[in-house]
Amino acid sequence: MFASSTFASVIPYNTTECVPQIAAKWKLFVNGNIKIPETETGSMVEFDITGMVNMMKDYLNQVEAPLIAMDDLLFKFHTAPLCVAMYADEKGPNASAISDLAVLFGFNLLHDLQDKWNIDGETGIKIILSHEYAHVMQERKNIPFNFPLKLVAQKRKELQADCVAGILLTFHYPKGKVIVESDEIMRFLADHHAIGDHGTYTERREAILTGMQEAIKFKLAGKNISNITSNNMFSACSEKYPGIP
Repeated sequence: MFASSTFASVIPYNTTECVPQIAAKWKLFVNGNIKIPETETGSMVEFDITGMVNMMKDYLNQVEAPLIAMDDLLFKFHTAPLCVAMYADEKGPNASAISDLAVLFGFNLLHDLQDKWNIDGETGIKIILSHEYAHVMQERKNIPFNFPLKLVAQKRKELQADCVAGILLTFHYPKGKVIVESDEIMRFLADHHAIGDHGTYTERREAILTGMQEAIKFKLAGKNISNITSNNMFSACSEKYPGIP
């Protein structure tokens, strides 16, 4: 066993432990307000960076806390904190997991989520954060995606992350199920990855709902947030979305 108390969990990127981990190419922000031009119109949009980063930190700490408490294998060889920030997604609306070191949320993605689509902002954010944290888990578990075509491998990785996100949401933010079933959030997510490397609207919706169904099976088997492991989650999702053909 290893000591849970050694983990710093989720912190803003400008904390001392985070700065060396983040690539210099990212334009990162963690506090204050900022106005940036919208991608399509060029009009200025203001963001409450502090509030958004705090929401990211609080939700991802909520997700990590029970895993840390049970000494999950995710943390056996990884004791560095997970760093969070907003960033200037100038190449298009996006959120990103940087290896297993950081989760970033783009300004333009947040703007589109809240202003262009009829989606409850907090729920949409937490669905996306759950997906990005699933990528962090994939990295820490070193899951291979061995498909001959890179696009196929990436798509499988994304759908597996959607499935795990469905499990995380069921345990940490049950309201998300209603939003996923309403279709709007999945059409939004599919729209932002039109080349297909994340899966179609139908595929992504099915993957998240698969994860939610697996979470219900866990609950019926007596598992809860304090004893469901990362191995449990990936074992369930790998049945339909394995990394190996």
